[in-house]
Amino acid sequence: MPLTRRSLLKGAAVAGGLAALGGRVARADDGTGPTPDDLVPDIDGIRANLDTIVVVMMENRSFDHYLGWIEGARADRTRTYLDSGGTAYTPYHLAGDFKGCGHRDPGHSRGPGLTQLNGGACDGFVRNGDPFPLGYYLPEDIPVWASMVASGTTFDSYFCSVLTSTWPNRSYMHGATSSGRNGNSYPGPDGYPEETIWHACNEAGVSWAYYYSNLPFAGLYGPRFVAENLSSFRHIAAFHEDAALGRLPNVVFVDPFFTTPAESNGTDDHPLADIRLGQELLSGVITSFVDSPQFARGALFVNYDEWGGFFDTVAPPRMDDDHATEPFATDDFGQLGFRVPACVISPFAPKGALAPQIPGVFYEHTSILKLIESRWGMPPLSRRDAATRNIGEVLDFTLRTEPEIVAYTAPPDAYIACAAADALPVEALTSDWSELLTEGWFERVGLRTDYTLRDSLR
Repeated sequence: MPLTRRSLLKGAAVAGGLAALGGRVARADDGTGPTPDDLVPDIDGIRANLDTIVVVMMENRSFDHYLGWIEGARADRTRTYLDSGGTAYTPYHLAGDFKGCGHRDPGHSRGPGLTQLNGGACDGFVRNGDPFPLGYYLPEDIPVWASMVASGTTFDSYFCSVLTSTWPNRSYMHGATSSGRNGNSYPGPDGYPEETIWHACNEAGVSWAYYYSNLPFAGLYGPRFVAENLSSFRHIAAFHEDAALGRLPNVVFVDPFFTTPAESNGTDDHPLADIRLGQELLSGVITSFVDSPQFARGALFVNYDEWGGFFDTVAPPRMDDDHATEPFATDDFGQLGFRVPACVISPFAPKGALAPQIPGVFYEHTSILKLIESRWGMPPLSRRDAATRNIGEVLDFTLRTEPEIVAYTAPPDAYIACAAADALPVEALTSDWSELLTEGWFERVGLRTDYTLRDSLR
């Protein structure tokens, strides 16, 4: 029997007692492993079956840290890591610790990222002597994620787009480039200059909306961009209503409530926010979409902008990029960042599957852009999304799966922030959003930001 995309993915699903564990990829009848050429996107299926694509981008968690428990996944929670003084640490279960109070936000900008990567050894996560980056969670700690793994297709080969912090990675998610910005750089008065998937949607006549909770990242593309697309900027509460009424646009991004020093908590999973609030957010957003009449012709992706300084054992590969230089250089954008949790929930996503572990096959943020571009016939935005794989290749349009996402409500103590509990001084909760807030950037571009954390939950 020939090896096909369908057989690869159907072989990845585990029947019967799957619970929250993923499966393994099928192998060819002759015993040889599949190759990248065996997995190709069904472009005709994409164009005929997908009308609504939703992306929910969370914050700052790595694959090993969150999903290293998935059966068959490439993960290692047993290896030893040394700090700069030679003290040894091993990964440990963050049992009952949903915030990380008493720790600082692990380093995840370009400098710390290069230290953690250490030339590909992936062993520099505790050089400062803080074991927090080696903490991990189990399915019972993140029940919504466990139900996502059981209900959709999960990726253990999904990397963040660049080895650095939040804003550059979110820029890649929006526009397949950060135009050479390798840190959370405050935009000039006209905003970031690059064209985005939103510009491409406008050009192609494709409807879109950006649903945000408190700090609309897409607003960083400037006052003119916002003014010309103001009706596409909506609060996350409108997402649930639009989904229920079947009026979501074709391309949808959903942002959580970002953690800032003022709030010291959020629904974004960014340390030191309580991750139970993130579980509630994901439960509500995914359930609203699954219950929507648009789900029958849709796909929802959950990913994380970057790894947040948490440990991961798979060295990220390199890619073609407009700003690629030399390996391990501080100005290199060809180097992907570490793996992040990622999953697709769709009628066409093999249920309980682990995306094929084929050598040379991996995905990153612009892989989702490539799916959007292929669906509506858009050209690539940059060399990056031109070179990346189309994540739509994991979808099987012969399927009609029915996801079962856990209904979850965070307990009252999840709202007690670390600083409020006197576990950590508020000044230690740094945030690059602070300058945007104090300087009134969003008000100047015409976007409201005075929503509360509870406003972001259904």
